[in-house]
Amino acid sequence: MFASEPAGVPNVLYAASGIFAKPAISGADGLLLAGEPFSIRLLANEALKPTKHTSTWAEYNNITAAGLVQSARYPGSWYPFSSGQTTLVLRLGQAGEPDEVEISFPLTFLYLQLSISARATLPPGTMTTTAIRPFTAAVALAGTTMTYADTQASTTLAVASGTLNAAVEPTPGPATLYTFGSQSGDGTGPYAGLVTGKNGTFYGTTNGGGTEDLGTVFELAPPVAPGAGWRETVIHSFAGGLDGEYPLAGVIAAKDGTLYGAAPCQTACGGANLGVVFKLTPPVGAAPGADGEWTETILHTFTGQSDGAQPNAVVLGNGGVLYGTTNYGGKSNAGTVFELTPPNSSDGAWTETYSTAL
Repeated sequence: MFASEPAGVPNVLYAASGIFAKPAISGADGLLLAGEPFSIRLLANEALKPTKHTSTWAEYNNITAAGLVQSARYPGSWYPFSSGQTTLVLRLGQAGEPDEVEISFPLTFLYLQLSISARATLPPGTMTTTAIRPFTAAVALAGTTMTYADTQASTTLAVASGTLNAAVEPTPGPATLYTFGSQSGDGTGPYAGLVTGKNGTFYGTTNGGGTEDLGTVFELAPPVAPGAGWRETVIHSFAGGLDGEYPLAGVIAAKDGTLYGAAPCQTACGGANLGVVFKLTPPVGAAPGADGEWTETILHTFTGQSDGAQPNAVVLGNGGVLYGTTNYGGKSNAGTVFELTPPNSSDGAWTETYSTAL
């Protein structure tokens, strides 16, 4: 929001995305941006006054611009950038001539101090005024160039393909990242909260769904590119038996990406299995959202005696020790607080060193 923004006056979002042409029009292209995708957005309020203007053009200063760009130097990686010192110039074409939009701003990018400028030529009538207003329609970025320069050299790139639009900013509100039940074997009924893993990935549980309809642990990975959707992957389906079922609590994430959690066991387990504490180990070298099988290890199976029964959530303490509670079991069958200590070797067993009967 703008400090001087009148109530009820909308913001206009200028959004451009596309792919730079290859090779560069001029310059060495030291950042290796030619042939790579980009996305940039500017937000301005309709009440914003120009710092300079005539009847056919207007200049607006200190607008915030933000975006993403890829470089062939690091294939597949998006690099964010932003600047609060962006200048926006709007020019109306006369007598059927094209309209124009120009932006320029200073930027620190990959440790370099740069100046950025770009010009887009628009079909006549795309803009109806030099005030901050939406375009009549989105347009192709034909005839668009971008120049970046430091104190030593400059490079100018053309845009091979892309679009530009100016539209009223959507009313803020909650965004749906994923809807459960969208694919076969998906989880249903998420009950607990999420935990953050590496690279902005979220992990959580569902109380139902999965291959046996006994609940799941899922991964939600962020978009790989602007405009793409979040990617949900079921990394474990509870199966009853020696496994748990119907988890009500979420999972916790260790620094190495391993997940820990607890699940009760009431209907499909049988025997003395009254809930488990489990570990999920990620595939070696797999990126979030990528294919690969997670490995489940049962760390402890509750018997309903002094150790308790029907566990809730666990927390991770110093030295990798897990702590948690159970709903039942213990001296008065009123639940316990338990501690699970990891083994000294990778093939050893976890030890419930004590439990406090309630």
